[in-house]
Amino acid sequence: MPKKLPALFGFAFLFFYGLVASDVSPDIYQARDLDRAAGLLNGHFIWYGPELSGGGHLPGPFYYWLLAIPLALGRSWASALTFNCMLSAAAATALFDVFERRVSSFAGLLAYVLFLNSIVIVATAHAFWNPSFLFLFQVLIVAALWSDQALSRFRLAAAGVLIGLSLQIHLTQLLFLVSAVFWIALEKTRTRKERRDSLLVLLFFTVLPLLPHFLWAVFFPSDGLSPISAARALLAKKLFGLTSDESPIQRVLSLDTFFFPCLAAWILAGFLFRRRRSFFPRIIVLTFLCSLPLLPKASHTHLRYAEPSYLMAIILSAIMLNEV
Repeated sequence: MPKKLPALFGFAFLFFYGLVASDVSPDIYQARDLDRAAGLLNGHFIWYGPELSGGGHLPGPFYYWLLAIPLALGRSWASALTFNCMLSAAAATALFDVFERRVSSFAGLLAYVLFLNSIVIVATAHAFWNPSFLFLFQVLIVAALWSDQALSRFRLAAAGVLIGLSLQIHLTQLLFLVSAVFWIALEKTRTRKERRDSLLVLLFFTVLPLLPHFLWAVFFPSDGLSPISAARALLAKKLFGLTSDESPIQRVLSLDTFFFPCLAAWILAGFLFRRRRSFFPRIIVLTFLCSLPLLPKASHTHLRYAEPSYLMAIILSAIMLNEV
C-alpha cells in the first residue's frame, strides 16, 4: 500500500469526524434504523431495508447489517457515526487511488480535494442517515465500471454485487445499473452475443444480493413491504411526482419537464459515443446523464438525490482540470 493512502485516509477521517462530532445526533429515522440494527444483533432478523418517504421499504436489510458492525463493537450510536466517517474517508481515499491508477496522481489529488469540498457530499455526510453511507459504494462501482476496453466478467460481477447491496441502502443507486446497461449496449468492440452475455452477468449479480428479500416478499407478503411498492414509491412518486389516484394521461402530463431533455441527452450521447472517442470515460458521462433527472428533487431537504450527479461532476472536473 502506498504510504500516501493512510495519510489521505487519516486526513479525510479527521475532516468528516470534525464535521459531525460536535453537533450531530440521530434523528427519529436514524434512531429507528439503529434500533433495528441492534435487533439483528439480538437475533431478530428482518428482510427489508429502510422505508422510503413515499411508502414501502428498500429491497433488503443490508443497511441494517452495515449499521450492526459498529454497534457490535461500540454498542452506541456514536460508534455508528464514527463508522460512517470511516466509510466516507475510505471513499475519498479510494477515489484518489482510482484516479492515480487511471489518470494521474495530480488528478487523484484534485478529485480528493473536490470530494471533500463538495457541498452535497459534506451536507449528506453531516445528515448522518442511510444516504450518508453510499459514497464508498458509489466510488467502488465507478472503479469497477471505469475501463477503456470492454468490461470483463469479473468487473461486471463486482459492479453488480455492489449495486445490489447499495440498492438496499438507497434506491438512487439504480441509476448505476441503468448507465452500465447503456455502456454495454453502446460497446462496439464486442459481438451481440458478447454484449448479451455481459448484460446477463451484470443483471444476475445485481439481483443476487436482493434474492432473499424477493423470496420473502413472494412467500410471506405484507402490505407496503414488497420490492414493487418500494420501487413505485421512488420512481413514480419521488422521481416523477405521481400519485396513485392520477389517470394515465395525467401521469404523462405531470412528468418532470426536466426528464425529457435528459432523455434526449442520453440518446444524443449514444450517437456521439458510437462515432467518436473522448478523454472523458463513457461510463462516467453516462452515469452523470442518467443522474440528471434526479436533480429537480434535490432540494435542501432532499440532497441525497444530488449525490450521484455531484460525484460524477467531481470526477469529470478532475479529469478536465488534469487535461488543462
